[in-house]
Amino acid sequence: MTNYYIEQNNQIVLFDEDKQKLQNTVLFMPQYSGLEIKETERPIVDFQFADTDEYEQEQAQKEVERIARLNLTRGDVFRGLLLAKGITKTQISQMIEAMPASSQEEIVTKELALIDFEDALNFYRGNQLIDTIGLALGITSKQLDKFFETGTSEDTEIKAAAYKYLTNVTLTINPTPVDAAVTINGTAQTTVTLPYGDTAEYSVTADGYLPQSGAVELTENTTLEVVLEEEPAEETDDNGAGASNPPADDGKEEDEDTAGTEAPAAGEVNETEEVGE
Repeated sequence: MTNYYIEQNNQIVLFDEDKQKLQNTVLFMPQYSGLEIKETERPIVDFQFADTDEYEQEQAQKEVERIARLNLTRGDVFRGLLLAKGITKTQISQMIEAMPASSQEEIVTKELALIDFEDALNFYRGNQLIDTIGLALGITSKQLDKFFETGTSEDTEIKAAAYKYLTNVTLTINPTPVDAAVTINGTAQTTVTLPYGDTAEYSVTADGYLPQSGAVELTENTTLEVVLEEEPAEETDDNGAGASNPPADDGKEEDEDTAGTEAPAAGEVNETEEVGE
């Protein structure tokens, strides 16, 4: 896709996919009238080229900041932890009280955690307390991100199921034959436990059998019965030997119409010949 753009002081100030439209825009912006309209095949987003390392790093940082601003009510967070891990507010309070306080920095960290826990009306994803609780409960950062992301959904069903992203689910593969090699996510194993919503890729192989592979999104404990099919047997002839190609025609076979026919004796006339009158 071709983009047309105008730069000023090494910064893109105007751009468009339609050159004529860009030219018309410049007519109403005389401060850019003397600048060259350049052409490029590079993507332009937010007045910058979108194919540079700097752009990708900037977008990644924006995503981190967006996630950090997500927030849920106290009730949303406590309900989610109770449904997913069976942990109560009292137990969370005890976890915070058990935090170390042997240095000034640890004392401040602990007091801030207590203030957030007791007084905050909303919990922001970027709050360190959330990661501290998650770490203590074996919840990954990715799971917390998904919990806050879905928990802020306007869809009531999606919002109500947000806590599930704080849980783990198990995939078990039972192969046939039983000694088949099973690989899940690149590791030799028949059972794996992953965060809710993750995808597991698997493969099952065995000598003499056709391999099978696939992927499954885990939203509940799942058991797959994978039955391998035997490789097709080699075709054989009536004597049990492997089938072979018929012999090539060597040109020595006699013509079907003349095979076994003897030449007529002297004085005799071949039946196919006419006798002159």
